[in-house]
Amino acid sequence: MPLHNQKPIPGKEKISVSTLLMKIQKNLRVDIELAAGEKKADENFVTGEDLHRPGLALAGYIDLFTYEKIQIIGNTESRYLENLSRQEQIDSFKKVANFDVPIFFCTAGNKLPKHLLQIAQDYNVPVAYTSVRTTKFMFLLRDFLQDYFAVQTMVHGTMVDVYGIGILISGSSGIGKSEVALDLVERGHRLVSDDVVMLTKKSNILIASATEMNKHFMEIRGLGIVNVMSMFGIRSIRYQKRL
Repeated sequence: MPLHNQKPIPGKEKISVSTLLMKIQKNLRVDIELAAGEKKADENFVTGEDLHRPGLALAGYIDLFTYEKIQIIGNTESRYLENLSRQEQIDSFKKVANFDVPIFFCTAGNKLPKHLLQIAQDYNVPVAYTSVRTTKFMFLLRDFLQDYFAVQTMVHGTMVDVYGIGILISGSSGIGKSEVALDLVERGHRLVSDDVVMLTKKSNILIASATEMNKHFMEIRGLGIVNVMSMFGIRSIRYQKRL
């Protein structure tokens, strides 16, 4: 089937906070500590890739507070709270915690004072800590969310990296797509995916990758299933490639 006739798989609409925390630790290998709102972590959902820093909201301006986004409390927000009196801290944090915020991330080793953490617990607002600096954490998290919410489609074909160029070999079943790809791998080029190719739209480009079931494997008529990485080494495969 021609590529332009493929039906897109709609991007995922939401991800629970508990699942997000798990994937951050597993996929991004970022240290995360959930300090408050454990009960709400399964019920709160993130619905987009945008992040927000609630500096103005903490200062009292909440008219344009985009509370539905992930809230990032970095050095600037933490220092602002530190310069307030205890009662001013409580009043400031209650204003933002009263909204249905999916989660607060305190980055760069910053932590909320115990009395503010108790407010988050009372309001059932998840609060997580990480030692990763703010700009790096936001970059990693935004990149993950862009991939998670991206529109995808699966196409029938074989994806290879030839001299650094991502090429999708498509056509009817049985015409030799996998055999051509195997010949290319034998000549030092790299396999991305065989038979089923997952295409993800990221920004204005298409990124091709294999599924969990078929990565590193090819089906060759007369041979059966071939483990490309085992036969030709790690340099013979790629996990993803721009089409």
